[in-house]
Amino acid sequence: MRQKLEHPEQRIAFEELMESVRQESERVERLEQAIREAVPEWSLAEVVTALQAVRGIELIAAVGVLVEVGDLSRFRNPRELMAYLGLVPSKSSTGDTVRRGGITKAGNGRARRILVEAVWAYRHPPRVSREKQPKVAAAPKPACEIAWKARVRLCRRYRSLERKGKLRIVIVTAIARDNIEEGGEDIAGACRRRSDAADQTLSTRDARYKCPPRSQGLAGTSARSSPHASALASTAHA
Repeated sequence: MRQKLEHPEQRIAFEELMESVRQESERVERLEQAIREAVPEWSLAEVVTALQAVRGIELIAAVGVLVEVGDLSRFRNPRELMAYLGLVPSKSSTGDTVRRGGITKAGNGRARRILVEAVWAYRHPPRVSREKQPKVAAAPKPACEIAWKARVRLCRRYRSLERKGKLRIVIVTAIARDNIEEGGEDIAGACRRRSDAADQTLSTRDARYKCPPRSQGLAGTSARSSPHASALASTAHA
C-alpha cells in the first residue's frame, strides 16, 4: 500500500530523513571497506581470521573486540579476561554471608556489548550457514575445532536455560561468559602457538642462510602493527 503525503512540508521532511539514512549507509560501507583493507597489515590479522570461525562473530565484531581488548594471550586465564570485560558476577558480603548479583559491568563496555550481541546467534541450531562457510574454511584448523565444539555446547546450553524459564538477557550474558571461557582465549592461544612455530621456522631458515633478522630492514615490515585498523574500528563503533 502506497502512502501519499498531503503537504509538501511532509514530503521535504521525509526526503531529508531518507537522504540522511542513505548517507549513513554509505559511511558505514566506506568504513567497513577501509577496515578490510587495513586488517591484513595488522599484527593481530591472524587472530581476526580465527575469531570469525566463532558463531556470531564477523569481521567488524572481531576487529572491534581485539581493538578494545588487545592481544588475548596477555590474560593468564579466562577469568582475568571476563573481569576485564565486566562479565563476572557482583558480590556483596557481610560476615559469613555472601550474596551474588548481576555482572559488575566494570570493564570494557564496548567489547562486552559486541560479545553479548554476538551470542544471540546461539538461539538457532548449531549449523554453519552458507555465508559463514568461507570464513570458517579460512580460519586455522584448531580454531575451527574449538569454535565448533563451542557452537554445539552453547546452543544446547541456551536451550537448557530457556527451558528453565530464565530471562533471555540473563541467558545471553551467561552464554557470553561461557563463550569466552571455552572459545576466545583458546583460539588466541592456538593462533599464538601457530605464529610462534612459524617464527621459529623463519629464524632457523635465516640462521641457515645467514639472513638479517626480521626486525631489520624491509623484512621487519611483515610483523609491524597497523594503527589504522584500530582507529577505523573505533570510528565504526562510535
